[in-house]
This record gives sequence, structure tokens and C-alpha cells, in this order.
Amino acid sequence: MTILALAVSVEELARELPAALEGRPEITFGNVAGSILAFFLCNAGLIALLHPVAVPPEVLHFYLPVCFLTVAFGIGCLAALRMPRWAGGVLVVAYGVFFVGAYLR
Repeated sequence: MTILALAVSVEELARELPAALEGRPEITFGNVAGSILAFFLCNAGLIALLHPVAVPPEVLHFYLPVCFLTVAFGIGCLAALRMPRWAGGVLVVAYGVFFVGAYLR
């Protein structure tokens, strides 16, 4: 599933990169935030409506904390009205840690 998510993200990156390179990063952030909200609110909601989803312990002990930390970091950067390059590097490294952690579980 992680590989599938990476493949979908690469496609979205290819779609969003031109706006960022043209000096319109707000379009990119808006589209990414919209995609994430659509996934969590619509897809997860529809799946739960069709069949209740059991939450395994590793979700509470690994995935949920990583999700909260990265969202909090992103919100902190966006609240400062700037997402510097080092913050982008932190997010890419965090994804690498997440990928390895998910693989090792």
C-alpha cells in the first residue's frame, strides 16, 4: 500500500510542480490539502459506511503519531506564512523514516 501511495503522490507531484516552479506555490498547497481532505473525509467515510473498519494497535502506536507530528509541523510552517527549503527537507526525510518504519512493521 505504501508503494501505491507513493505512485499516486508522484503523479500528483508532476501535476503540482509546474505551478510551484512558476511562483504559485499556494496553488500547489491548496491542491495537496484538498486531495488529502478528499481522501480522508470522502474515501475513508465511504469505506466506513460500507463496512466498519477495525483499527489495529500499530495505527495508534506508529501511524497516528507520525501523522499528527507531520501535520503539526506543516501547520507550524504555514502559520509562519513560509515553508522554507529546510522544512521541505525535513518533510522528505520524515517520509523516508515513515516509509522504512512502515516497511519494518
